Amino acid sequence: MAGLLDIVDQAQAIACEDILKVDAFLNHQIDPELMQAIGAAFAQHFQNDQIDKILTVESSGIAPAVFTGLALHVPVVFARKLSGFYGENVKWLPFADMQNSWWISILITLVLMGLVSLLLALNGFFRK
Repeated sequence: MAGLLDIVDQAQAIACEDILKVDAFLNHQIDPELMQAIGAAFAQHFQNDQIDKILTVESSGIAPAVFTGLALHVPVVFARKLSGFYGENVKWLPFADMQNSWWISILITLVLMGLVSLLLALNGFFRK
């Protein structure tokens, strides 16, 4: 963790109190030594679990996932973004003006993730 904090300091990655810019070591330029350390840390954390695959999302998650898979000796699978899937073409959502719109979005996301996980499990994706 100290290595990551040093890299964040060196890259001047703190844009403001709530925003961490990771493009200098994760997105636009990947620091392989840092990713190897992150992969080793994840592998150590999950060493007693029966991990048989690593699933990540396209882009930022690939580098740490690959190094984690390398350390755990398991394959890495990544999900690709479908064009228009994240709603960049959506002009308005029916609940956008509601007070709890973020909670509704999170709830919808969790339900969809649960359904996808169930479908993957029923089709044997999580079996060795």
